[in-house]
Amino acid sequence: MGPRSGTHSNPALHSAYQAIAVAEGCLRVAAAKAAASGDYDAVALITRWAKSLQSLTSESSGDTLPLALAATLAGSPATTRRQPKITPGAPAFSRDGDMLVKTARSKKSKNEYEHRAPVDVVATVAECLSDWRPSRKLLTGEQLLDAYAKRKGAVISYQVYATLGWFGQLGLVRRHRRSGYSVPNPHTIVTDVQKAWSSLSNGQRK
Repeated sequence: MGPRSGTHSNPALHSAYQAIAVAEGCLRVAAAKAAASGDYDAVALITRWAKSLQSLTSESSGDTLPLALAATLAGSPATTRRQPKITPGAPAFSRDGDMLVKTARSKKSKNEYEHRAPVDVVATVAECLSDWRPSRKLLTGEQLLDAYAKRKGAVISYQVYATLGWFGQLGLVRRHRRSGYSVPNPHTIVTDVQKAWSSLSNGQRK
């Protein structure tokens, strides 16, 4: 159902929609930071707040957001990005200086372990992914490693997969089970990673 007649031309209603868009955008940033630091309780709470804001836009009138504002609420074009779901027990990502730190728990031994990837590996993986186009087949991990080797030479595979895991939590890549990976916004992934890196929690988790 589209907006009722007069929605787009009503300055007060349009202003209200914009205010909600800004507020939810701030909540999305906060949720991403909480997920990066492994604070999944905060992620769940912030997500509920964001959903409450979304419900306000259709309250009583049944109106939906104008397309441009709906895209703003989503943080990107509505047809290209999907907010990832962070599940309890998922790996946590943080920074330790110029290192990306993935902290996870082994499914077999249940022991906690860390994988580290230098920031130049993170940046190079983003550059490789920026070449992917929706018209192509899914990108496999082996193909990504080959693309990396052509740019910078050999790399430790777990560093690339740790980077992919972080990108997946950010919604910058999508994993299609064992079939491979796709990139919702290849043309912006390099700058998106740079922004995410600057806001990633700096300091090794205790």
